Amino acid sequence: MHPALSTGLAVALGVALLAGCGGSSPSTTPSTAAATIPATTGPAPAADRARARLGAALQRLQREPHHFRVVVRQRFAAAGAPPALQRALAALPTTTTVTAQVESPRRITSAATLPIGPKLARIRTVTYDGAWFISRDGTHWRRTSGALAGALAQATSIATTDLLAQLTDVREAGPATFAGVPARRYTGALDPKVVRRAVGAIFVRLGVDPGLLTIDGARAEYFVRRADGRVVGVRTTQRVALDLSRLPGGPEGTLVSTATSTARYSHQGDPVHVRRPSASGSVSTPAELVAFLSDG
Repeated sequence: MHPALSTGLAVALGVALLAGCGGSSPSTTPSTAAATIPATTGPAPAADRARARLGAALQRLQREPHHFRVVVRQRFAAAGAPPALQRALAALPTTTTVTAQVESPRRITSAATLPIGPKLARIRTVTYDGAWFISRDGTHWRRTSGALAGALAQATSIATTDLLAQLTDVREAGPATFAGVPARRYTGALDPKVVRRAVGAIFVRLGVDPGLLTIDGARAEYFVRRADGRVVGVRTTQRVALDLSRLPGGPEGTLVSTATSTARYSHQGDPVHVRRPSASGSVSTPAELVAFLSDG
């Protein structure tokens, strides 16, 4: 696989992991960002009220079993790169789809369609108490190890931290409808450092300096159901750029990934039971992962 395509895979994995998270971590102590508004001599500022309401909804999402479906639409471009590389990037599949059932933040089962090189790969995963398992068909499983396990664990940890604390300019944007559900819409800007850390966790394992990334345009919308205060949807927009000439042996040009994601949450509070798979081997590098998913 061309190094730039490996870089694209790293961006896709990082963005997909970040898009799938619901928000605050599963701590038993309320987040400072979502804590009750302290008493004052006058009404609390609208921004504080918005953060408190959104924070309460995100904490509830993390406490309860639930299902979610994420669709990430991603575009790659490499201005100034050799024509062959530009054609290869233009041919990459642009949509990643993930459906998952969450027993707890440490026990999640999912099925995904993910761009691997020029093809779409179907992949099933189970996260079980810190261990990652991967399968093509839900029958033959491999446990991740080594560099790949480290990258996934770090990126997942970042994606499930208290993202509300990383949001700036949080506002309640009024009533809205999400997938036919009456909701309240909240908006905010995601700190670029959060995106860099999520994508960078995978970059480090590929031997690429995550400091080469330029992050901008990270925006988030949250939709909270008016009837019960549960999160029903999240939309994000992220733009990641990388100067390819600064990669070891890299070509001229700038790789740009623009991704928009939509996550829909359902079945909140319904029982979910995730089983630990029995693995027949392991995959330890992105190259081994691609080979395993491409086999057969």
